[in-house]
Amino acid sequence: MSDYIRAYWCEVEQALQTGDATEHTHRPALVRLLQRLQPDALIINEPKRIECGAPDLAVQRTLGGVRATVGYIETKDVDTNLDDAERTEQLQRYRNALPNLILTNYREFRWYVQGELRGKAVVGGDTEVAMLLQNFLHHAPQPIADADTLAIQMARYAHLIRDTLIATFQQGRESSLLHDLRHAIAETLLPDIDQPQHLPEFADMLAQTLAYGLFAARCYHDSAQPFTRASAAHEIPRTSPFLRQLFDTLNSPELETEPFVAFLDDLVYLLHLADMPAILEQFTQQAGREDAVVHFYETFLKAYDPRLRELRGVYYTPEPVVDYLVRSVHHLLQTEFGLAEGLATLGTMASSPSSPPTAGTPSHPAAGTMASSPSSPPTAGTPSPPAAGTMASAPSATTAGTPSPPAAGTMASSPSSPPTAGTPSPPAAGT
Repeated sequence: MSDYIRAYWCEVEQALQTGDATEHTHRPALVRLLQRLQPDALIINEPKRIECGAPDLAVQRTLGGVRATVGYIETKDVDTNLDDAERTEQLQRYRNALPNLILTNYREFRWYVQGELRGKAVVGGDTEVAMLLQNFLHHAPQPIADADTLAIQMARYAHLIRDTLIATFQQGRESSLLHDLRHAIAETLLPDIDQPQHLPEFADMLAQTLAYGLFAARCYHDSAQPFTRASAAHEIPRTSPFLRQLFDTLNSPELETEPFVAFLDDLVYLLHLADMPAILEQFTQQAGREDAVVHFYETFLKAYDPRLRELRGVYYTPEPVVDYLVRSVHHLLQTEFGLAEGLATLGTMASSPSSPPTAGTPSHPAAGTMASSPSSPPTAGTPSPPAAGTMASAPSATTAGTPSPPAAGTMASSPSSPPTAGTPSPPAAGT
Protein backbone atom coordinates (compact mmCIF):
# COMPACT_ATOMS: atom_id res chain seq x y z
CA MET A 1 0.00 0.00 0.00
CA SER A 2 2.87 2.38 0.75
CA ASP A 3 4.09 1.84 -2.83
CA TYR A 4 0.76 3.20 -4.09
CA ILE A 5 1.23 6.37 -2.05
CA ARG A 6 4.80 6.87 -3.29
CA ALA A 7 3.73 6.40 -6.92
CA TYR A 8 0.90 8.87 -6.41
CA TRP A 9 3.19 11.52 -4.93
CA CYS A 10 5.70 11.10 -7.77
CA GLU A 11 2.91 12.02 -10.20
CA VAL A 12 2.00 15.09 -8.14
CA GLU A 13 5.63 16.24 -7.92
CA GLN A 14 6.15 15.82 -11.67
CA ALA A 15 3.11 18.01 -12.32
CA LEU A 16 4.35 20.61 -9.84
CA GLN A 17 7.70 20.82 -11.61
CA THR A 18 6.02 22.08 -14.79
CA GLY A 19 5.24 25.32 -12.96
CA ASP A 20 1.65 25.65 -14.19
CA ALA A 21 -0.09 22.95 -12.15
CA THR A 22 -3.46 23.82 -10.55
CA GLU A 23 -5.76 22.08 -8.12
CA HIS A 24 -7.40 20.31 -11.05
CA THR A 25 -4.09 19.03 -12.43
CA HIS A 26 -3.64 16.52 -9.60
CA ARG A 27 -7.13 15.02 -9.56
CA PRO A 28 -6.34 12.20 -12.06
CA ALA A 29 -3.43 11.05 -9.86
CA LEU A 30 -5.71 10.99 -6.81
CA VAL A 31 -8.39 9.08 -8.72
CA ARG A 32 -5.84 6.45 -9.77
CA LEU A 33 -4.65 6.11 -6.17
CA LEU A 34 -8.18 5.55 -4.88
CA GLN A 35 -8.89 2.95 -7.57
CA ARG A 36 -5.71 1.08 -6.71
CA LEU A 37 -6.70 1.01 -3.06
CA GLN A 38 -10.29 -0.03 -3.87
CA PRO A 39 -10.60 -1.58 -7.36
CA ASP A 40 -14.42 -1.79 -7.27
CA ALA A 41 -14.79 1.93 -6.50
CA LEU A 42 -16.21 4.31 -9.08
CA ILE A 43 -14.76 7.81 -8.71
CA ILE A 44 -16.95 10.54 -10.19
CA ASN A 45 -15.51 13.92 -11.16
CA GLU A 46 -18.33 15.96 -12.67
CA PRO A 47 -17.36 19.61 -13.37
CA LYS A 48 -20.95 20.79 -13.76
CA ARG A 49 -21.86 19.51 -10.30
CA ILE A 50 -18.70 21.00 -8.78
CA GLU A 51 -19.48 24.45 -10.18
CA CYS A 52 -22.93 24.30 -8.61
CA GLY A 53 -21.61 23.55 -5.13
CA ALA A 54 -20.99 19.80 -4.99
CA PRO A 55 -17.71 18.35 -3.64
CA ASP A 56 -14.97 17.66 -6.20
CA LEU A 57 -15.06 13.85 -6.12
CA ALA A 58 -17.79 11.36 -5.24
CA VAL A 59 -16.85 7.76 -4.45
CA GLN A 60 -19.38 5.05 -5.25
CA ARG A 61 -19.39 1.33 -4.54
CA THR A 62 -21.90 -1.49 -4.95
CA LEU A 63 -23.14 -2.53 -1.53
CA GLY A 64 -25.75 -5.24 -1.14
CA GLY A 65 -26.50 -5.14 -4.84
CA VAL A 66 -27.15 -1.37 -4.79
CA ARG A 67 -24.81 1.27 -6.20
CA ALA A 68 -24.24 3.80 -3.42
CA THR A 69 -22.11 6.86 -2.76
CA VAL A 70 -19.90 5.97 0.21
CA GLY A 71 -18.06 9.28 0.52
CA TYR A 72 -16.99 12.61 -0.93
CA ILE A 73 -13.62 14.32 -1.36
CA GLU A 74 -13.04 18.07 -1.47
CA THR A 75 -9.69 19.01 -3.00
CA LYS A 76 -7.69 22.20 -2.61
CA ASP A 77 -4.47 23.37 -4.24
CA VAL A 78 -1.21 21.95 -2.85
CA ASP A 79 -0.24 25.16 -1.06
CA THR A 80 -3.63 25.62 0.64
CA ASN A 81 -3.63 25.72 4.42
CA LEU A 82 -6.27 23.18 5.45
CA ASP A 83 -6.85 24.93 8.77
CA ASP A 84 -8.12 27.92 6.78
CA ALA A 85 -10.11 25.69 4.42
CA GLU A 86 -11.77 24.02 7.39
CA ARG A 87 -13.21 27.33 8.56
CA THR A 88 -14.89 28.24 5.26
CA GLU A 89 -18.67 28.26 4.90
CA GLN A 90 -18.35 25.64 2.17
CA LEU A 91 -16.57 23.13 4.42
CA GLN A 92 -18.91 23.79 7.31
CA ARG A 93 -21.84 23.04 5.03
CA TYR A 94 -20.26 19.82 3.75
CA ARG A 95 -19.33 18.65 7.24
CA ASN A 96 -22.86 19.28 8.51
CA ALA A 97 -24.47 17.40 5.64
CA LEU A 98 -22.13 14.64 4.48
CA PRO A 99 -21.49 11.62 6.72
CA ASN A 100 -18.16 10.62 5.11
CA LEU A 101 -15.86 13.35 3.79
CA ILE A 102 -12.18 13.94 3.06
CA LEU A 103 -10.56 17.37 2.73
CA THR A 104 -7.14 17.34 1.05
CA ASN A 105 -4.52 19.56 -0.55
CA TYR A 106 -3.07 16.38 -2.12
CA ARG A 107 -0.32 16.34 0.49
CA GLU A 108 -2.39 16.26 3.69
CA PHE A 109 -5.64 14.31 4.15
CA ARG A 110 -8.31 15.04 6.77
CA TRP A 111 -11.15 12.55 7.24
CA TYR A 112 -14.50 13.59 8.75
CA VAL A 113 -17.30 11.25 9.84
CA GLN A 114 -20.67 12.83 10.68
CA GLY A 115 -18.90 16.19 10.72
CA GLU A 116 -16.29 15.19 13.28
CA LEU A 117 -12.59 14.92 12.47
CA ARG A 118 -11.78 11.20 12.51
CA GLY A 119 -8.13 11.33 11.45
CA LYS A 120 -5.24 13.15 9.70
CA ALA A 121 -2.33 11.87 7.61
CA VAL A 122 0.42 13.53 5.57
CA VAL A 123 2.38 12.14 2.64
CA GLY A 124 5.68 10.95 4.03
CA GLY A 125 3.86 8.83 6.56
CA ASP A 126 2.71 6.67 3.69
CA THR A 127 1.32 3.81 5.76
CA GLU A 128 -0.89 6.25 7.71
CA VAL A 129 -2.17 7.85 4.48
CA ALA A 130 -3.01 4.46 2.96
CA MET A 131 -4.83 3.34 6.12
CA LEU A 132 -6.83 6.57 6.38
CA LEU A 133 -7.93 6.34 2.74
CA GLN A 134 -8.88 2.69 3.08
CA ASN A 135 -10.96 3.42 6.16
CA PHE A 136 -12.67 6.21 4.24
CA LEU A 137 -13.37 3.91 1.27
CA HIS A 138 -14.81 1.16 3.47
CA HIS A 139 -16.98 3.43 5.56
CA ALA A 140 -20.62 2.78 4.69
CA PRO A 141 -23.85 4.39 5.91
CA GLN A 142 -25.41 2.60 8.86
CA PRO A 143 -29.10 1.59 8.91
CA ILE A 144 -31.35 4.00 10.81
CA ALA A 145 -34.04 2.68 13.14
CA ASP A 146 -35.57 5.79 14.73
CA ALA A 147 -37.69 8.61 13.30
CA ASP A 148 -35.74 11.58 14.67
CA THR A 149 -32.41 10.40 13.26
CA LEU A 150 -34.00 9.68 9.90
CA ALA A 151 -35.52 13.18 9.81
CA ILE A 152 -32.14 14.77 10.59
CA GLN A 153 -30.32 12.81 7.87
CA MET A 154 -33.07 13.49 5.32
CA ALA A 155 -32.95 17.20 6.14
CA ARG A 156 -29.17 17.31 5.56
CA TYR A 157 -29.47 15.94 2.04
CA ALA A 158 -32.48 18.17 1.34
CA HIS A 159 -30.35 21.19 2.31
CA LEU A 160 -27.69 20.15 -0.18
CA ILE A 161 -30.27 19.66 -2.94
CA ARG A 162 -31.78 23.09 -2.18
CA ASP A 163 -28.41 24.88 -2.16
CA THR A 164 -27.32 23.18 -5.39
CA LEU A 165 -30.57 24.15 -7.11
CA ILE A 166 -30.12 27.79 -6.11
CA ALA A 167 -26.52 27.83 -7.40
CA THR A 168 -27.59 26.15 -10.65
CA PHE A 169 -30.16 28.85 -11.45
CA GLN A 170 -27.99 31.72 -10.26
CA GLN A 171 -25.24 30.63 -12.64
CA GLY A 172 -27.71 30.22 -15.51
CA ARG A 173 -26.94 26.50 -15.77
CA GLU A 174 -30.45 25.18 -15.25
CA SER A 175 -31.52 22.46 -17.67
CA SER A 176 -34.68 22.53 -19.74
CA LEU A 177 -36.03 19.91 -17.32
CA LEU A 178 -35.71 22.25 -14.33
CA HIS A 179 -36.81 25.30 -16.30
CA ASP A 180 -39.97 23.55 -17.54
CA LEU A 181 -40.72 22.15 -14.10
CA ARG A 182 -40.50 25.59 -12.50
CA HIS A 183 -42.69 27.08 -15.21
CA ALA A 184 -45.29 24.29 -14.79
CA ILE A 185 -45.46 24.90 -11.03
CA ALA A 186 -45.95 28.62 -11.70
CA GLU A 187 -48.83 27.87 -14.05
CA THR A 188 -50.61 25.35 -11.84
CA LEU A 189 -49.72 26.06 -8.21
CA LEU A 190 -47.79 29.25 -7.42
CA PRO A 191 -48.09 31.99 -10.07
CA ASP A 192 -44.93 33.94 -9.13
CA ILE A 193 -42.60 31.06 -8.32
CA ASP A 194 -40.74 31.50 -11.63
CA GLN A 195 -39.78 35.09 -10.81
CA PRO A 196 -36.10 35.67 -9.89
CA GLN A 197 -36.87 36.91 -6.38
CA HIS A 198 -38.67 33.64 -5.61
CA LEU A 199 -35.81 31.31 -6.58
CA PRO A 200 -35.07 30.34 -2.93
CA GLU A 201 -38.74 29.44 -2.41
CA PHE A 202 -38.75 27.27 -5.54
CA ALA A 203 -35.53 25.48 -4.54
CA ASP A 204 -36.83 25.01 -1.02
CA MET A 205 -40.16 23.63 -2.21
CA LEU A 206 -38.60 21.24 -4.72
CA ALA A 207 -35.98 19.96 -2.25
CA GLN A 208 -38.64 19.28 0.39
CA THR A 209 -40.96 17.66 -2.13
CA LEU A 210 -38.24 15.35 -3.39
CA ALA A 211 -37.14 14.36 0.11
CA TYR A 212 -40.61 13.82 1.50
CA GLY A 213 -41.88 12.20 -1.68
CA LEU A 214 -39.11 9.62 -1.40
CA PHE A 215 -40.02 9.04 2.25
CA ALA A 216 -43.66 8.44 1.29
CA ALA A 217 -42.60 6.05 -1.46
CA ARG A 218 -40.33 4.18 0.97
CA CYS A 219 -43.21 3.76 3.43
CA TYR A 220 -45.21 1.92 0.77
CA HIS A 221 -42.24 -0.03 -0.58
CA ASP A 222 -42.04 -3.82 -0.55
CA SER A 223 -38.92 -4.30 1.55
CA ALA A 224 -38.12 -7.58 -0.17
CA GLN A 225 -36.76 -5.56 -3.11
CA PRO A 226 -34.12 -2.78 -3.11
CA PHE A 227 -35.58 0.70 -2.90
CA THR A 228 -34.42 2.73 -5.90
CA ARG A 229 -35.11 6.08 -7.48
CA ALA A 230 -36.54 4.35 -10.55
CA SER A 231 -39.13 2.49 -8.49
CA ALA A 232 -40.16 5.43 -6.29
CA ALA A 233 -42.82 6.76 -8.68
CA HIS A 234 -44.58 3.40 -8.67
CA GLU A 235 -44.57 3.26 -4.87
CA ILE A 236 -46.38 6.59 -4.44
CA PRO A 237 -50.18 6.10 -4.14
CA ARG A 238 -52.37 7.15 -7.04
CA THR A 239 -54.07 9.55 -4.64
CA SER A 240 -50.95 11.75 -5.04
CA PRO A 241 -50.92 12.37 -8.81
CA PHE A 242 -48.64 15.41 -8.57
CA LEU A 243 -45.93 13.45 -6.77
CA ARG A 244 -46.25 10.52 -9.17
CA GLN A 245 -45.88 12.79 -12.17
CA LEU A 246 -42.94 14.62 -10.59
CA PHE A 247 -41.05 11.39 -9.93
CA ASP A 248 -41.85 10.09 -13.41
CA THR A 249 -40.28 13.28 -14.76
CA LEU A 250 -37.24 12.99 -12.52
CA ASN A 251 -36.61 9.44 -13.66
CA SER A 252 -35.93 10.63 -17.18
CA PRO A 253 -32.39 10.25 -18.60
CA GLU A 254 -32.02 14.06 -18.42
CA LEU A 255 -31.84 13.89 -14.63
CA GLU A 256 -28.50 12.08 -14.71
CA THR A 257 -26.73 15.31 -15.65
CA GLU A 258 -28.39 17.46 -12.97
CA PRO A 259 -25.94 18.78 -10.35
CA PHE A 260 -28.12 17.64 -7.43
CA VAL A 261 -28.67 14.05 -8.59
CA ALA A 262 -25.86 12.60 -6.47
CA PHE A 263 -27.45 13.97 -3.29
CA LEU A 264 -30.82 12.65 -4.42
CA ASP A 265 -29.30 9.19 -4.83
CA ASP A 266 -27.67 9.50 -1.40
CA LEU A 267 -31.13 10.14 0.01
CA VAL A 268 -32.53 7.11 -1.81
CA TYR A 269 -29.78 4.92 -0.37
CA LEU A 270 -30.35 6.32 3.13
CA LEU A 271 -34.02 5.33 2.85
CA HIS A 272 -33.09 1.97 1.33
CA LEU A 273 -31.05 1.16 4.44
CA ALA A 274 -33.60 2.52 6.92
CA ASP A 275 -35.48 0.01 9.05
CA MET A 276 -38.87 1.38 8.08
CA PRO A 277 -41.05 -1.12 10.01
CA ALA A 278 -39.18 -0.23 13.22
CA ILE A 279 -39.30 3.52 12.45
CA LEU A 280 -43.02 3.50 11.68
CA GLU A 281 -43.86 1.39 14.72
CA GLN A 282 -41.78 3.62 16.99
CA PHE A 283 -43.28 6.78 15.50
CA THR A 284 -46.82 5.47 15.98
CA GLN A 285 -46.20 4.37 19.57
CA GLN A 286 -44.34 7.47 20.74
CA ALA A 287 -46.38 10.07 18.91
CA GLY A 288 -49.72 8.26 19.05
CA ARG A 289 -50.35 9.04 15.39
CA GLU A 290 -51.72 6.47 13.02
CA ASP A 291 -50.63 7.82 9.64
CA ALA A 292 -46.86 8.32 9.73
CA VAL A 293 -46.75 9.41 6.08
CA VAL A 294 -48.84 12.43 6.99
CA HIS A 295 -47.55 13.22 10.47
CA PHE A 296 -43.83 12.57 9.98
CA TYR A 297 -43.69 15.83 8.02
CA GLU A 298 -43.79 17.78 11.30
CA THR A 299 -40.73 15.85 12.50
CA PHE A 300 -38.95 16.32 9.17
CA LEU A 301 -39.66 20.06 8.99
CA LYS A 302 -38.45 20.52 12.56
CA ALA A 303 -35.07 19.15 11.41
CA TYR A 304 -35.10 20.85 8.00
CA ASP A 305 -36.12 24.37 9.07
CA PRO A 306 -37.65 25.00 12.53
CA ARG A 307 -38.38 28.62 11.60
CA LEU A 308 -40.35 27.54 8.53
CA ARG A 309 -42.26 25.02 10.62
CA GLU A 310 -43.33 27.78 13.00
CA LEU A 311 -44.11 30.20 10.16
CA ARG A 312 -46.36 27.66 8.41
CA GLY A 313 -47.90 26.38 11.62
CA VAL A 314 -46.98 22.77 10.93
CA TYR A 315 -47.94 21.22 14.25
CA TYR A 316 -49.75 18.07 15.09
CA THR A 317 -53.52 18.32 15.36
CA PRO A 318 -55.11 15.39 17.25
CA GLU A 319 -57.02 13.14 14.90
CA PRO A 320 -60.31 13.40 16.85
CA VAL A 321 -60.18 17.20 16.38
CA VAL A 322 -59.49 16.83 12.65
CA ASP A 323 -62.30 14.28 12.36
CA TYR A 324 -64.68 16.62 14.18
CA LEU A 325 -63.77 19.56 11.93
CA VAL A 326 -64.25 17.55 8.76
CA ARG A 327 -67.60 16.11 9.85
CA SER A 328 -68.81 19.55 10.96
CA VAL A 329 -67.95 21.21 7.64
CA HIS A 330 -69.48 18.27 5.74
CA HIS A 331 -72.70 18.64 7.73
CA LEU A 332 -72.89 22.41 7.22
CA LEU A 333 -72.36 22.09 3.48
CA GLN A 334 -75.27 19.66 3.34
CA THR A 335 -77.67 21.48 5.64
CA GLU A 336 -76.84 25.17 5.16
CA PHE A 337 -75.72 25.22 1.53
CA GLY A 338 -77.90 22.48 0.07
CA LEU A 339 -74.95 20.44 -1.22
CA ALA A 340 -76.15 16.87 -0.86
CA GLU A 341 -72.65 15.42 -1.32
CA GLY A 342 -71.09 17.80 1.19
CA LEU A 343 -67.30 17.73 0.93
CA ALA A 344 -67.55 15.28 -1.95
CA THR A 345 -69.22 17.92 -4.13
CA LEU A 346 -67.20 18.50 -7.28
CA GLY A 347 -66.48 21.93 -8.74
CA THR A 348 -66.49 25.42 -7.28
CA MET A 349 -69.69 27.38 -6.79
CA ALA A 350 -69.76 31.07 -5.98
CA SER A 351 -72.37 33.76 -6.04
CA SER A 352 -72.46 37.52 -5.64
CA PRO A 353 -75.32 39.01 -3.62
CA SER A 354 -77.73 40.94 -5.81
CA SER A 355 -79.11 42.66 -2.73
CA PRO A 356 -77.89 43.09 0.83
CA PRO A 357 -78.70 40.13 3.07
CA THR A 358 -81.78 40.42 5.23
CA ALA A 359 -81.90 39.81 8.94
CA GLY A 360 -81.29 36.19 9.75
CA THR A 361 -79.90 35.33 6.32
CA PRO A 362 -76.32 34.10 6.40
CA SER A 363 -73.75 36.27 4.62
CA HIS A 364 -72.37 35.10 1.31
CA PRO A 365 -69.03 33.31 1.55
CA ALA A 366 -65.76 35.02 0.86
CA ALA A 367 -64.08 34.63 -2.50
CA GLY A 368 -62.67 31.17 -3.03
CA THR A 369 -65.11 29.42 -0.67
CA MET A 370 -67.67 26.87 -1.72
CA ALA A 371 -71.15 28.34 -1.84
CA SER A 372 -74.63 27.76 -3.08
CA SER A 373 -78.05 28.92 -2.02
CA PRO A 374 -79.42 26.70 0.70
CA SER A 375 -82.34 24.52 -0.29
CA SER A 376 -84.54 26.43 2.15
CA PRO A 377 -83.75 29.74 3.85
CA PRO A 378 -82.66 29.41 7.47
CA THR A 379 -85.02 30.59 10.13
CA ALA A 380 -84.29 33.43 12.49
CA GLY A 381 -81.69 32.49 15.02
CA THR A 382 -80.02 29.82 12.88
CA PRO A 383 -76.24 30.25 13.07
CA SER A 384 -74.29 31.29 10.00
CA PRO A 385 -71.77 28.82 8.59
CA PRO A 386 -68.45 29.01 10.45
CA ALA A 387 -65.77 31.31 9.12
CA ALA A 388 -62.79 29.73 7.42
CA GLY A 389 -60.58 27.97 9.97
CA THR A 390 -63.13 27.96 12.81
CA MET A 391 -64.17 24.88 14.72
CA ALA A 392 -67.82 24.38 13.97
CA SER A 393 -70.54 23.32 16.38
CA ALA A 394 -71.74 19.74 16.52
CA PRO A 395 -72.61 18.20 13.17
CA SER A 396 -76.09 17.26 14.29
CA ALA A 397 -78.76 19.86 13.49
CA THR A 398 -79.05 22.83 15.82
CA THR A 399 -82.33 24.26 17.04
CA ALA A 400 -83.62 27.81 17.02
CA GLY A 401 -81.94 29.89 19.63
CA THR A 402 -78.73 27.88 19.63
CA PRO A 403 -75.71 30.16 20.07
CA SER A 404 -73.48 30.80 17.05
CA PRO A 405 -70.37 28.65 16.56
CA PRO A 406 -67.28 29.83 18.44
CA ALA A 407 -64.83 32.27 16.89
CA ALA A 408 -61.75 31.00 15.10
CA GLY A 409 -59.43 29.09 17.39
CA THR A 410 -61.96 28.41 20.18
CA MET A 411 -62.85 24.93 21.34
CA ALA A 412 -66.33 23.86 20.34
CA SER A 413 -68.69 21.66 22.31
CA SER A 414 -68.47 17.91 22.05
CA PRO A 415 -69.87 16.42 18.85
CA SER A 416 -71.58 13.69 20.82
CA SER A 417 -74.28 16.00 22.17
CA PRO A 418 -75.32 19.22 20.35
CA PRO A 419 -76.06 22.26 22.47
CA THR A 420 -79.68 22.98 23.23
CA ALA A 421 -81.46 26.31 23.35
CA GLY A 422 -80.15 28.47 26.09
CA THR A 423 -76.88 26.59 26.50
CA PRO A 424 -74.06 29.06 27.21
CA SER A 425 -71.48 29.61 24.51
CA PRO A 426 -68.16 27.71 24.75
CA PRO A 427 -65.24 29.59 26.34
CA ALA A 428 -63.16 31.97 24.24
CA ALA A 429 -59.78 30.89 22.93
CA GLY A 430 -57.20 30.36 25.65
CA THR A 431 -59.67 30.28 28.57
